[in-house]
Amino acid sequence: MASLNEKIHKFYSDKYLYRLFTLWLITFLFGAKICAYSFSFFTIYPNFIMNILFIPLILKKITSLQRTFKAYSLILLLFLFYSFIWLALNVKNQESIFAIRSHIFNLLSFLIIVTSYLNFNNKNLFEKAIKTCIWLWLILIVTFGLFEILTGFHFEGHYTKSIVNTVSKMIDFSPIFIFDNPNDYAFNCIGLFLILLFVDRDKLKNNWVIISILLIFLIIAIYTSSRISGYAILLLLLIILLRFYLFLIIKKINENKNIFILVTTCFIILIYSNKLFLGKDYTNINCLIAENSIFEKINGKYYPINQFKKITENEKKELYNYINKKNKNPGFNSTDIRLKLFKNGLNLIKENPILGVGPGQFSVLNKNKKVPYDTGENFSPHNFFIEIISQYGLIAIVYLIFILTLIVNLIKNKMKNYFWLLISIIVFYILSFSPSAFMYQPIYWLFMSLWIIYYQIEREKYFAK
Repeated sequence: MASLNEKIHKFYSDKYLYRLFTLWLITFLFGAKICAYSFSFFTIYPNFIMNILFIPLILKKITSLQRTFKAYSLILLLFLFYSFIWLALNVKNQESIFAIRSHIFNLLSFLIIVTSYLNFNNKNLFEKAIKTCIWLWLILIVTFGLFEILTGFHFEGHYTKSIVNTVSKMIDFSPIFIFDNPNDYAFNCIGLFLILLFVDRDKLKNNWVIISILLIFLIIAIYTSSRISGYAILLLLLIILLRFYLFLIIKKINENKNIFILVTTCFIILIYSNKLFLGKDYTNINCLIAENSIFEKINGKYYPINQFKKITENEKKELYNYINKKNKNPGFNSTDIRLKLFKNGLNLIKENPILGVGPGQFSVLNKNKKVPYDTGENFSPHNFFIEIISQYGLIAIVYLIFILTLIVNLIKNKMKNYFWLLISIIVFYILSFSPSAFMYQPIYWLFMSLWIIYYQIEREKYFAK
């Protein structure tokens, strides 16, 4: 009769671990958006029970973690420990408990991914599971997002359900799939693509493949009105062009005979996007003043009007009044609001530079108007560095120094594939300014876990030479 250790060893053998890990990844990527169940402020994710199945594996491998993995685990544990201490010494609220829940899942996610990687005898199975699940999820959200764009039918999230029968509902035609808002949708699309840049370079070796995907994301950024996502896409396009020309000049490699088409395509995209992000125009085709057009001209500017759907005259008047009010009031502008949130964050950092204001308390203090600038109904940081430093103080500084150290090592040692690892994390942190809060996003937990692991993989390959 097999012993307990033998049964555990068999359960976590490559064959069964691959199936378990792949299933966990698929449910993980759905996050709390589908089939999640909440008890008060604590939400059980769809893969919560599956997390428990990985506990023996974590306990088995925790002592054999490499130094990089141990350091990152310790930092995540510090965030969690500080959150519990803060909660014990202060009045608990929804935001602080939500922060603790997020830190738990962040730490668990990293430990599950890294211990699974270490336990695989055949590391190709780990990469196969990662690539399969990321591509599957990316194809799903892009497909359903484009479906929403083309049909006007929306898969409503929690946020959209709460704003039914408001002006916001009339003008919010952007694709969200199962995400609460369009910014999060665009953020997740590009975030998953950035993961593929360093985990699946075989499929993304061709510049045309990358450009084709980025073109789709540019359309998504336009329809979701996500400027930050658009800027991230333009940055990636510029990087591809610069890298291509450097190879052409330095190594004299002509890797694509259609170079002029490539350059022309990117140039058109840049001009097109420049018009969009300067607010001058959307497109020369769609910006037609017609009864069924998706844009109408108000005060010399084009605005989306309930895509592919007619609205009543009363709704149109209400919408016009809303837009006019927004134009007249600078505080209504999203850029101004983000600037105020940034200034409020700086003020909180000055007041609490060592310990920060506490987990989730940036939103609480802004909501209770205990900050210099009124941000209306917008209370979340919309800025990763302000979010992390204002709430966690020195722990946040340690975290940022740790990531910066890894980046410096990548550049210093010039590890294989370091270029796309470096680009991915830079663009990902640029994208972090798009969602209202960054640290509590499941895509953040997944991206950072994989980025740390692949950094270590490249490091080991480099020093093995």
